[in-house]
Parts: sequence; structure tokens; C-alpha cells
Amino acid sequence: MPSASAVEAEITDYFKRAGQHASPEQAVVASLMGELTTLQKPVSKTAIIMGLIEKLESESDPARLDVYRQALEMVIHSPVDGPLAP
Repeated sequence: MPSASAVEAEITDYFKRAGQHASPEQAVVASLMGELTTLQKPVSKTAIIMGLIEKLESESDPARLDVYRQALEMVIHSPVDGPLAP
């Protein structure tokens, strides 16, 4: 199993390769990662997926729902498992 720092570096590199400027989906994921860190909860792919599902269940704005769905798809298809770096 890779170390937490190796996984953190992997997810950081993954998002950097996605583009120079953060997409709305990347901003949502980064925000969720920040929330988890602030709450001193483990930042993991599973925790981010759960956070996105909670946002999908509570949001009514169609544009925001689309961003959350795309962010969820991005995280699910991310090659990184385990803890993530904020």
C-alpha cells in the first residue's frame, strides 16, 4: 500500500494534468477536501464521493447539480485510491 504522502502527490499531479486552470468540478472537489481537512477528517476518495452525494441530495439548482455530477464522475474515474491531499 502506498504511503499517504505518495498518494497525496499522486492526486495533486492528477489534478495538475487536468489543466492549468481549475474547472468548476475541480473547485468543488478542492472545497470538499478543504472542508474535510478543517473538520480533521480523513481526506479520501470515499469521503469526497460521500460529500458530493450529500450535495447532490440537497441542491435544487440544475447548473450546480450538473457540476456536482461531473465532479462525482471525475472523482470516481480518478486513478487514485486512499487518502487525498487538500
